[in-house]
Amino acid sequence: MDDLRKRAEDFIDKMKLEDLDISKKDNLSLMYELLVHQRELEIQNEEIRRANLELEEVKNRYIDLYNSSPVGYATLNENGIILQHNITLLKILHIDEPTITGKAFSNFIHKEDLKIFLSTFRDFYSKPEGKTLEIRLKNIKKPTYSLITGKKDTLQGGLLINVTDITEIKESHQKIVNYLNIIEIAPVSIIITDKNNRIIYLNKNYSDITGYSKDELLGKDPGSIKSGRTPGETYKQLWNCMKNKQVWNGSFINKKKDGTIFKEEAKIVPVVDEYGAVTNYVAVKTDITEKEMMEKKEAQLKHLRSLVTISGGIAHHLNNINTPILLMSEDLYRNAKTEEDRKKAEIIVKSVNRSTNIINSILKFSKNSVIYRQKIEAKEILNILSKRFKQIAGIDFNLILNISDSGLKIEVDVDMMLQALESILKNAIESMPSGGDIKIFLNKEMALRYGNNMEFAVIAIEDQGTGIPDHIKPHIFEPFYTTKVLRNATGLGLSEALGIVEQHGGFIDFTSEVNKGTTFKVYIPIIIEGVKK
Repeated sequence: MDDLRKRAEDFIDKMKLEDLDISKKDNLSLMYELLVHQRELEIQNEEIRRANLELEEVKNRYIDLYNSSPVGYATLNENGIILQHNITLLKILHIDEPTITGKAFSNFIHKEDLKIFLSTFRDFYSKPEGKTLEIRLKNIKKPTYSLITGKKDTLQGGLLINVTDITEIKESHQKIVNYLNIIEIAPVSIIITDKNNRIIYLNKNYSDITGYSKDELLGKDPGSIKSGRTPGETYKQLWNCMKNKQVWNGSFINKKKDGTIFKEEAKIVPVVDEYGAVTNYVAVKTDITEKEMMEKKEAQLKHLRSLVTISGGIAHHLNNINTPILLMSEDLYRNAKTEEDRKKAEIIVKSVNRSTNIINSILKFSKNSVIYRQKIEAKEILNILSKRFKQIAGIDFNLILNISDSGLKIEVDVDMMLQALESILKNAIESMPSGGDIKIFLNKEMALRYGNNMEFAVIAIEDQGTGIPDHIKPHIFEPFYTTKVLRNATGLGLSEALGIVEQHGGFIDFTSEVNKGTTFKVYIPIIIEGVKK
């Protein structure tokens, strides 16, 4: 105010008072004071006008910011009625009306979230820090996911709320969740590490294959499951690719938690940021242990098929040769003039019969024998086999039957199928020189055959014998192949069993561990409603 007074006085002092028609000194003094006061008022008015202009400019700037904000703003009274709002809130609600002032804010909340909003509305007022609530708002297109932040207006007593549209964030989050769910159930192993090669994510498949839980592997180097059998050159090539930010393809021989060795194919990709720096490594792996085993089995089957072709041809030729020999030797036996001649003829007849039996076994292996099928329940085959068991095994063995599905119907040549099962049973007996329990299971399984999933009656014969060494396993179905483990066998038992089962549209699989035992599983197609599956 002193400054204002000084500015007014300076203005009056510059005026020529002698020009004024003032005759008395008092009047002159009074006039001077009036003029100064007048000027003070003029200066004040100028400053007020300037301040009003600045205030209006600030107000307009505030309104522009208020309406152009990406966040919706509204002021509510204690009953939730909208007193003021910005344009952004109308856009979030997709409302074309110029204003929604005077309407209840609850009118714009999705019906499924209305209850939770109304039940917590007072919390916006009662809590000094306010409250944040995620709810859906009504929308003419689809519900809008919004984050509502409210706090009491300490000046006017209403409620100040911010409304943030998080629909895109929610949708993006849902997409990420969906992708993670897909990755989680993917039939391949997926591992993500940080730039220091520490695991930050692994999916369920990887955990299932390795036997380690996620907690056991998170934060560790993927190399913690190394078996020591992967060549060092493999890792050298891998890290050379990673250093050059290139994709690497290769395979590892690793070890599961239980010590089992397995082989996996892998594709490892370095992830780089916008500056070209590596931030993560992503590995996609596939357990190929079973695949390689199947390839080996396929190679064995190919070898067996070649033997089938050769052995079948040989058997037919030998049969043609044996027939006249048998006829003539029987004639010699009947017409022998001396006992010595009769004994010689008898030896020939027995030898030819033995040769014929071997030839018939080869024909069964080569699937060239004649079969007479009949429909029967698989359990009946086992009932017959159990009755013959003591005669086959002797008193030192005990047979345990476990039939989980008694209604499985199959169509087989009963005698031939029993012969196949007896051949496997004899091998089980021979592998247990001290006797013991032999278990036979019957159940139903789905298996891939001829490119289709089929239902099979599975007869499993399990022993606790000496087992089959790995180097022998590829040869056990080859005709005339004998080992110390199968020292009492003729070399045709298992090959004959395989031929019989395959001739019925089935197959044989087995697992074996030295000094722990062997399980042979015979797969026979079942019949459902008269249709062979």
